[in-house]
Amino acid sequence: MINKNELRIGNYLESDGRDLIITGHYLSNMEKGMKPDNPIPITEEWLLNFGFEEINGGDMVIFKRQDSNWFIKWSDERHRYLLGYTLPLGVHCIRNWRTLDTYFKYFHELQNFYSSIGEELTLSVT
Repeated sequence: MINKNELRIGNYLESDGRDLIITGHYLSNMEKGMKPDNPIPITEEWLLNFGFEEINGGDMVIFKRQDSNWFIKWSDERHRYLLGYTLPLGVHCIRNWRTLDTYFKYFHELQNFYSSIGEELTLSVT
């Protein structure tokens, strides 16, 4: 179950098979006792739709936005995406990278991370 404090305006959830964007009205209704809709698991499709590029680094695949040094990669051990950071050596460079002990399972969690560093994840397909 998602808590209200996990959500912010602009987060995506799934409701009856459709994508839902959180509004102030939605958050207000949650305060009045409305149960939240379902979180959206992070998938390759969602990442690509929001401007991430798939970069194959030999023994690992990462997803990285062109304008950011942050990336995520799948962790088989945790069944979640692991957050990492590359030094600014180029768009497709994955050398000199480090991972943090931060994992994401749902898209709204990833949105909240990017918001916290001053970046917004916006839909890049029509």
